[in-house]
Amino acid sequence: MIGNKVISFLGSEKDNRGFNDKRWNRWRPNVSLCMQDDFFVSELTLLITPGTESLANFIVDDIKVVSSKTKVTIHTLDFANDPWDFANTYSSIEALFLTLPPENDYFVNISTGTHATQFSMASLVMNGAISAKLIQVSSNQDAKTPKDKAKGGIRFIDFKHSRYDRLVSQFIEGKENPDKLLKNGITTRSPSYNKLINKVEMVAVRSDTPILITGETGAGKTQLASQVYTLKKVGRRINGDFISVNCATLNGNTEGAKSALFGHAKGAFTGANSDRKGFLTLAHNGVLFLDEIGTLGMEEQGMLLHALEHKEFYPLGKEQPVKSNFTLICGTNDDLKSLVTKGMFRADLLSRINLWDFKLPSLRDRIEDIEPNVNFELTKQSKELGHKLRFNTEAEAMYISFAKSKKATWLGNFRDLSGSISRMVTLSNKGIIDKENVLDEITRLTSDWDYNKKPKEEFSQQLCDYISQDKIESLTLIAQNELQFVIYICQRATTQSQAGSQLFFCNNIDSPIKNPSSRLANYLNKFGLSFSSLKNNNNAN
Repeated sequence: MIGNKVISFLGSEKDNRGFNDKRWNRWRPNVSLCMQDDFFVSELTLLITPGTESLANFIVDDIKVVSSKTKVTIHTLDFANDPWDFANTYSSIEALFLTLPPENDYFVNISTGTHATQFSMASLVMNGAISAKLIQVSSNQDAKTPKDKAKGGIRFIDFKHSRYDRLVSQFIEGKENPDKLLKNGITTRSPSYNKLINKVEMVAVRSDTPILITGETGAGKTQLASQVYTLKKVGRRINGDFISVNCATLNGNTEGAKSALFGHAKGAFTGANSDRKGFLTLAHNGVLFLDEIGTLGMEEQGMLLHALEHKEFYPLGKEQPVKSNFTLICGTNDDLKSLVTKGMFRADLLSRINLWDFKLPSLRDRIEDIEPNVNFELTKQSKELGHKLRFNTEAEAMYISFAKSKKATWLGNFRDLSGSISRMVTLSNKGIIDKENVLDEITRLTSDWDYNKKPKEEFSQQLCDYISQDKIESLTLIAQNELQFVIYICQRATTQSQAGSQLFFCNNIDSPIKNPSSRLANYLNKFGLSFSSLKNNNNAN
């Protein structure tokens, strides 16, 4: 007789139909499952929750009576004491499924358990987390004998059947849960943004080819990349880690950049005192997110292209290649095509990473989503602080009206919004943001935006007026632009402390910059400059 492997939850109520002889005339799902004439259960994995062990052992003994050759294994799942919580339930059942031999076929019984457990098992089967068909056992109220009533019947649900194609695609392609996952649970209202996210979902669950995410600073590129990773992992397309790298931090030091990305062997260069695994190795079977990809050096670009095409690369100082099957996501606010024409970015690499190009709109172009994101920030910070945060009615209307107006340029996009909410929360009385808090924040935001809104036009000072030509040529373009901007800020600030605060202010209150004035002085000193000399130069002009 061909046996079937079944996974089923213990029914704490349906399986609990008494302990006397009358129970044999009553329908009990897991006992009924093992009484079917045309469906022999050779192995039954019985899932239980803590506290139901006695009932489980009793049901196992009764199963031995009706089907002596059925092997029953009891597996206890702990849903953080809440089997009704979907997130905990899904994670626990998924973890169990991952331990099962992938070559085996199973039947998953969804006749018992909470709605959360039933839905979790059904969705995991539809997502392909396990090779299985769903089954349901049911009582037979029209049965002529008590034994037939106790036996009941069984029904099979095969998601490979065409009638379920639409239902399966909703799970796999992301019409409901993946949509919320990619948007971090925020109910966004912008039609264009929602359409974009729908496309990202389909690519994330159907393909492991590179993705390019473009958009302004603070538009959410890193957040989206992280959520794509989570979606891929839930769908079991990957099982590795999410490795996020800002390429701008690697610029200017070729050996250091190569070592960081590709790793090195001990003794490969001065200071290489031990072997190092690079980011590409750490991202094996996971996702590698390279933000600011346009700042990566040309040599590193070539090595990255080779790694993409061959899934292997050579760490510095090693003769044997290292293999890494990573999925690449790139982020940039640069025009990479323009960089190609300037000889600063490889055309072949751009072609390789540009198969899927998603441009995130700025917050200014998503005013419909300002209110949902404000609510999201309040909820997030409420959880972090452990108490409820909110606006009063008048203050909320004032802030939302300003946030949607043309006066709100949101140069830093969602970073500006998050920082804005954080400041108002910090200064609020008992977590209630009032009109005074909003007025102060509006003044702060408009002042910051006016100060920085036209940097390309206003800080176009010639660096040769301040440092030597040799020194200029030794700097990367990013470093030159950075120095120009620092000079621009210093010449318009009243004091060195004010300039330092403007340059080094960080919205992350857990990691404040200590003594920004001293940090500014140290930065300028590297170029033989000082705050007072820049102010004098500006006055002379």
